[in-house]
Amino acid sequence: MRLYFDGSNHTYGYMLGDTHVTEPIPLELPHTNNVGEYLALIRGLEKALELDVRDLEIVGDSQLVVYQVLGRYKVRKPHLKPLLERVRTLLSHFTYTIRWVPRAENLADDVSRFSSK
Repeated sequence: MRLYFDGSNHTYGYMLGDTHVTEPIPLELPHTNNVGEYLALIRGLEKALELDVRDLEIVGDSQLVVYQVLGRYKVRKPHLKPLLERVRTLLSHFTYTIRWVPRAENLADDVSRFSSK
C-alpha cells in the first residue's frame, strides 16, 4: 500500500489507500513545517499498523524528513530527534520503501484539501 504524507507549520495530513486525514499540529509542539511533516508520517504509519498493513511504499516531498529517515542527513534540531525515533520504531513493523518526490508529485501536497475521517 502507498502512504503519502505532507505537513505545514499549522497542519499535517496523509493519504493511505482511501483514508485521507488532516489534523492541526498540537499546541504543545513547535509549529514548523518539519514537525508537520514528521507528524504526518507518524500518524500515517500508526494508521497503517491499525489497518494491519505490513508492506508500504512511503512517499513524501520533504527531502529533510525522507533523508533523515534514510540516515543520509543528520538530525540537528533537538525537537526533531524524538519524532525521528518514533518513526524508526514504527517502521520496524513494516517492510517498506521511502522516497522523496517533488511537491508536484506528492498527492498529499496540499494538506488543506484533506477532509478528516
